[in-house]
Amino acid sequence: MITKKQYWNNPYLTEFVDVIQKVEKEPSDPKLMRIQLNSTIFYPEGGGQPSDLGSINDHPVLHVYEENGVIWHIVDAILSPSEEITGIIDWNRRFDHMQQHLGQHLLSALLEKHYQAKTVGFHLGEEYVTIDINHKNLTPIEIDRLETMCNDLIQANLPVSSTVSDAFTENNATTRKDASSPSIQENLRIIEVKDVDRCACGGTHPRQTGEIGLIKILKCENHKDGLRLTFISGKRANTFFQSLYQEMRSLSTSLSVNWQELKMAVDHLTLEKKELFQKNRRISSELADYKAESLYHSSEKIGSHRLLQVSLEDIDPATLDQLINQLKSYKNLIFLVAVLRPSFRIIMGNYSSASHLSMKNVFSETKDIINGKGGGNHQIAQGSGENPGAVNQMLAEARKIIIDHLLQ
Repeated sequence: MITKKQYWNNPYLTEFVDVIQKVEKEPSDPKLMRIQLNSTIFYPEGGGQPSDLGSINDHPVLHVYEENGVIWHIVDAILSPSEEITGIIDWNRRFDHMQQHLGQHLLSALLEKHYQAKTVGFHLGEEYVTIDINHKNLTPIEIDRLETMCNDLIQANLPVSSTVSDAFTENNATTRKDASSPSIQENLRIIEVKDVDRCACGGTHPRQTGEIGLIKILKCENHKDGLRLTFISGKRANTFFQSLYQEMRSLSTSLSVNWQELKMAVDHLTLEKKELFQKNRRISSELADYKAESLYHSSEKIGSHRLLQVSLEDIDPATLDQLINQLKSYKNLIFLVAVLRPSFRIIMGNYSSASHLSMKNVFSETKDIINGKGGGNHQIAQGSGENPGAVNQMLAEARKIIIDHLLQ
């Protein structure tokens, strides 16, 4: 028996009484039960719109879906055929879906009329709504214009009506078809926004465009062979702007400017940050030069070579790289550098005339002391390890290997 859809006649009904026709185990989860009623106000998932939720005899309705004309209500409860029930929908969820879905109708109608862009995908999510269109490009100006036209239609408070047609005939040849439209059948439900749109749709919608309140397009991005628009309507849009306004007020207070001056203040901070970064790089470079020279003069002299063994703390990666580059410039220097913080790292370098000394081999022979990993080449090797506490032992062993090579 096909379930009568009360939500088609009156989407504002929130409570109803009916009699259970059938009770079965839910095929997708046998721990749950599915209930068939003679009629229902619960909208089943379909056409991109999620199902209604609510309760039947105080038992939560977890999901609703349609199968071969029968609408099934999923509950975690034992109910009996012929039992009278009282069903109540979650009205906040229902009205939110009504606002989002009618908002989609307006956007899709205007996109098709002004940009010849058909809607090929529609998804009404928990936070955002998306429509996919077969159009390659919309400029920011066109998106703003589209949003303005939608909100003009909302403010016009146009009537929204629903009728049932026998099929797509000459009388309804102007009916728009998009991703949320059902397949063509004997009886087709048509949603019409006066003078704006006529679309086949089985969803729930307000009776006036003014009930949408507001539409905000949040994003337009490439998707497959077309575009995807992300938007919100109604209370979602109001909540979005409330949150946005609170964030702007907070930022305005932090920066001691009016919200209209936020962009100028952020641009100024960005410029200051760039200048400070460049200044910091210059200072880091000068510091690295000074540090390298100081370390060189403190290094151990072994014949015609010098050997540096040092542990460093709290040196940032950029300064460390500059320091290592400076140490490389000393042609008689062999260095063993351990960085303890912010992250443990060992660097061994040989840019001297002792070409027979491979730093890759030195690192390989000593890395087990710190349970380390790494590698390199003849001139430089680096890595890290799981036992930083043994770094002095590792460096001492590496120093011994290097001295043995130099004195051969």
